[in-house]
Amino acid sequence: IVRELVEGIYLQEIKAGSGMAACNLGSLYYTGKIGEQSYEKAMNYYEIAADSGDMQALENLGYCYYYGRDCEVDYQKAFECFSKGAFCGSVNSLYKIGDMYKRGYYVSRDEREAFRIYSYCLDLINADNEAGRGCEADVFVRLGDCFLHGIGCEQDTLKALFWIQRAEYEFRIKEANHDIFARRGIEWALRLLNECHMVLDADYPRTQPC
Repeated sequence: IVRELVEGIYLQEIKAGSGMAACNLGSLYYTGKIGEQSYEKAMNYYEIAADSGDMQALENLGYCYYYGRDCEVDYQKAFECFSKGAFCGSVNSLYKIGDMYKRGYYVSRDEREAFRIYSYCLDLINADNEAGRGCEADVFVRLGDCFLHGIGCEQDTLKALFWIQRAEYEFRIKEANHDIFARRGIEWALRLLNECHMVLDADYPRTQPC
């Protein structure tokens, strides 16, 4: 009953031409917060919103194409969506472009470019908390991964430890706020932290107490 009520309200706004309403309804289905999880319905509403010029919906479509969530994986379309989002100032879209350079999806693999993009995302977060709000954990864990494995930068395990610990903290805040995707970030951060500890313990063996 609640789902039908909420959907009915949004559908009225969509009929009145609200792209934001279509994007918001799509996000409720994408995350399952409306009581039903459906990437198919999410993508349909994102497309409606994107056609009306809603940039958040365009970014969300990028995720659908990137991960193949109720569509075929299409890195070209994902890159196009993220590029438009990044052009409009989205840190979220920008770090996903970094991922595509890191892995060589649609664009040529370029780890230095990926690291440069992640670093620029950090600059945006530091310069304007609003622009990077909600993206901190994702950017921090990527910087930590780069420093840990020397991806596009000099390997530095201590710097990796710093950023990964910050990432875990931010991911846990997101999980406490019921972000359904935060658990994946926490697990990634914990794996990297374990690797950091193994490297650091090997480099600096613990001395026996007197």
